[in-house]
Amino acid sequence: MTPSAAGFAPPGTPGTGLDSFSSYDWMSNGIEVMVKESIPEPGLRRQIGEIRNVLIGSCAVYLIQQERTVNILSEYLVPSLPRTGDKVKVVTGEYREQVGVIRSVEGQDAVVEFEATRGMEREIKFFPLTFLCKVVADMN
Repeated sequence: MTPSAAGFAPPGTPGTGLDSFSSYDWMSNGIEVMVKESIPEPGLRRQIGEIRNVLIGSCAVYLIQQERTVNILSEYLVPSLPRTGDKVKVVTGEYREQVGVIRSVEGQDAVVEFEATRGMEREIKFFPLTFLCKVVADMN
């Protein structure tokens, strides 16, 4: 693959709008992504997949439709937009890597419920949607 300029991400896309972070800091194992139209390989365009491994400048992505794992430059990936009821991972801030469920969405904000863990009670927190990425359901 030939590197190109980073692609455009529409406003409200998870992982964008994080001014103090690089454009790839949102990437994490287990989240759902879509391959951008701008990728040179036509057979990969708009494929949905799961990040299996984050590498320097690229990710190992399991393509669900093709049932195979490929390495894709990070600039060609965008996170899938989570919705109410989706399992999500927080990708920035104090709760980074925490997994919860979106209970409701209002505008560009979401109410996320975290299960009780290690002696802590169940928590409900508000996050901008840009701080959340959809987690892939167990496929195996």
